[in-house]
Amino acid sequence: MKKLFVFLVFLLLPLFLFSCGGNGTFNKDSEAFKALMEEIGDNDIEVISVKWISIQAKHEKEKFEGIHYYIVYKKSTGDEEFYASIEISKATGVDEEIIVDTDYSDLEDLNDDYDIDVSMQELAVAFAKEENVEYSFKEGTLSASQISSALKKAKK
Repeated sequence: MKKLFVFLVFLLLPLFLFSCGGNGTFNKDSEAFKALMEEIGDNDIEVISVKWISIQAKHEKEKFEGIHYYIVYKKSTGDEEFYASIEISKATGVDEEIIVDTDYSDLEDLNDDYDIDVSMQELAVAFAKEENVEYSFKEGTLSASQISSALKKAKK
């Protein structure tokens, strides 16, 4: 069964970003949150959206949990504006992984990449069903006030 969970971890790794509470709030003490604030820094940014998805899976005595935050923001540097995203992976038994992508001049292109991650979720669900793994997904978005509050706390 360890092979199953190792496979599940690596299959789902792109989905799990950011250590947080179960209700979609930021954990400002996590390395992931600190990395996000470092990336954003004092730059002129506008957070556009924060999407999150979490998974809990269980097979016999083994458990797996992961969280995925997908944060899209607009960044201004001088006279240039561009869209960027940051992803920070955290899952049971896997070191935290930080992915920053700032190559998008078009928000639509950036959102197309997010759709690829969603299809990974569907693949993971199909795999879990086939292997009789109990699982649950939760997903949501953060409100503008939750984003604002998290950013203010981080800059203190």
